[in-house]
Amino acid sequence: ERLCKRVVPKMIDIIVTPLVSVLVSAVVGWLVLAPIGNWVGTFVAEGILWLYQTLGPVGGALCAGLYPFMLMTGMQVAMSPITVQNLATLGYDFIYPCTACSNAAMAVCALYIYWKAKNQNTKSLGLSTGITALIGVTEPVMFGLIMKYKKALYATIIGGAAGGIVMGMFTVQYLSFGFVPFGTIVLAMTETFPMYLLGVGISMVVTWIAMSLLKFEE
Repeated sequence: ERLCKRVVPKMIDIIVTPLVSVLVSAVVGWLVLAPIGNWVGTFVAEGILWLYQTLGPVGGALCAGLYPFMLMTGMQVAMSPITVQNLATLGYDFIYPCTACSNAAMAVCALYIYWKAKNQNTKSLGLSTGITALIGVTEPVMFGLIMKYKKALYATIIGGAAGGIVMGMFTVQYLSFGFVPFGTIVLAMTETFPMYLLGVGISMVVTWIAMSLLKFEE
């Protein structure tokens, strides 16, 4: 964009500069960044899957703890083939319960910020994104609050990992694609449902404690 603004006449800048910038970004994104992101995402997803299957609680903790970073970069999409494979071969998925813990942790961070913040815009953002995160839509809280406040990110990692340990320890089941932790909670109602609630509950409690110990400030 800066290069275009230097060489493109001002008369046609408003048309040419955005067009060229988008075209170059699209080509670089499609041919370079997308393949790299796909490779890294697949590598991370398969690594977490191996850890989960080999050292259940450790894999569960890593899956839930690292999920915010996957969400930031869009790499959570790399987990979808694993979910499809799990549903086809096992009849249930064990990745979703781990992401439920991370989502619950993000929701609690947002609600804690709502409780602590003095600025009305921040309070409003905390309440609205906290509620949507509990339903299972976490992009607003991730890009609106978690990435803005480092302590909220740390608390999300800690709380999510704590709940992920429970999910991995008991191989908690989820029956299909859905919105976790509570948007499609009916899909978690299997014989491991009590452990699902326990894992999510631990994530929420630990996250709240972490936000308090980290002394979050707006």
